[in-house]
Amino acid sequence: MSAGRAAGVLAAVVVVAMVAVVAYLVLRPPVRAAAGAVTIECAASVGLDPAACAAWGRRALDGGAPSNTFELEDVARISVERELLGFGSACRGSWFVERYPDDPVWTEEVPCP
Repeated sequence: MSAGRAAGVLAAVVVVAMVAVVAYLVLRPPVRAAAGAVTIECAASVGLDPAACAAWGRRALDGGAPSNTFELEDVARISVERELLGFGSACRGSWFVERYPDDPVWTEEVPCP
């Protein structure tokens, strides 16, 4: 095999490996846990198991609603995700109420768990 052909094969292998890693990071399902009636959702990029995800959610709920625009008893779900497919240092927490289950009523930067 010539050096040029070997370099081409190596480049192709590297590209396939990179695509596989990105697909793995993007397509993993989130981890879900419960804290009472509230569903806690941790994006796979955060890297938490269900117990750690539940603990993060309980701490967030113990801090109360982060805004006066909604009541804590209206919260149906909270979620945390890491920016940049898990490579960034910032995390984003989102609060969802029962009335708007797919649109967050509050989003803020939170310490990554």
